[in-house]
Amino acid sequence: MDDLDLASEREEIARQAAISHRKPVPEHDGHCLNCGAESAGAYCDAGCREDAERFDRARERDGLRRRV
Repeated sequence: MDDLDLASEREEIARQAAISHRKPVPEHDGHCLNCGAESAGAYCDAGCREDAERFDRARERDGLRRRV
């Protein structure tokens, strides 16, 4: 096995680890998942996304289930 094969193998291992640890994508119904306002994405703006992430981190820290 040469250096290129080894680098490729390590890259694939890192890619698989990243995929297995990524956050789940929240389902979206046309409304912000944090405040309920109409939105094109899961959250109406960066502030609502950050609030929801902060809330999820607090729930995880307290041993509660994530909301998704």
